[in-house]
Amino acid sequence: MCSEKCKLFADYFSHQCKLVCNNSVLPHFNFLTTKIIETITIQDDEIMSLIRNLNPNKAMGSDGISAHMLLLYDTSNVFPLKLIFQNILESSIYPDQWKLANVTPIHKKKDKQSISNYRPISLLPISSKIFEKLVFNGLYSYLNENNLITKNQSGF
Repeated sequence: MCSEKCKLFADYFSHQCKLVCNNSVLPHFNFLTTKIIETITIQDDEIMSLIRNLNPNKAMGSDGISAHMLLLYDTSNVFPLKLIFQNILESSIYPDQWKLANVTPIHKKKDKQSISNYRPISLLPISSKIFEKLVFNGLYSYLNENNLITKNQSGF
């Protein structure tokens, strides 16, 4: 019974985001700066700060590493995480394990028996979220320093 429900949710959720194929063409790209981002620098104190700001009650991702565990051994985790993050940036290879998510259906409203009344929540590995934040910080600094974010820029 549970495996049937899982399959129904997996099928439903996977059909919600189909690639749209059309003949659209990207507009011409105008460079607004000659500066390029060469690297994203990863600092020990930034990793430590991100670890210490984790919510210990958040669910763990597919790798089985909890925020509580990262917080418990915060100083011991900085160096290995830094090595992993630098390796990803240097090799351009993202760990397969970090591409997996535990997907949980969350009821939105109305009839709980209707599959369309659920939305998927993806629980990603916490280490991948720390890496994502480091990359975001590096990119945001580059965009900000080179005036590449307009006043009209919104959330995404």
